[in-house]
Amino acid sequence: MAVGNSEFAAGEYGYLVFATDEFPAWVAPIGMAIGAGADDAFSLEGAGGLVLLRNGRVIALRFNTTGFEAQPRVMELMKRKFGSPSSQKAVTWNNDLGGSRESISAQWRKPDFFADYSSVVQSQPMRAQGLSGGIGFLSIGNDLGQQVLQPAASKEAEF
Repeated sequence: MAVGNSEFAAGEYGYLVFATDEFPAWVAPIGMAIGAGADDAFSLEGAGGLVLLRNGRVIALRFNTTGFEAQPRVMELMKRKFGSPSSQKAVTWNNDLGGSRESISAQWRKPDFFADYSSVVQSQPMRAQGLSGGIGFLSIGNDLGQQVLQPAASKEAEF
């Protein structure tokens, strides 16, 4: 866990990292160094996500997803756990070859709970990470977590 500024706001945050052999296929791999300076940086390999906290309590989780490839599985899991989304829309992505695909943007809302899923928020192939189908994000949390993440709704997920 760290205290400082995440890309979203000042506060407590941490990273949930799955073991390389055990992360869900829909979670995008990460490879990054974290730390305020060269002496305290450490490396994360595998897959995981950002954990936002307030007073030591989790208020939100945010994961990058594997884009188009993850779309059917994430929607299946979310619907199974939380029911049909409160809102859902299709977003069309065009490539340089004249083709197109539709991604999903879906939101679930309940008292003191939110989940936002965008199956593709970055259409550029992420070949360096093996993500040829773009990158998406899934955020889940309570009302405070939603307030913290809301300004980032239009940004791509980076952590």
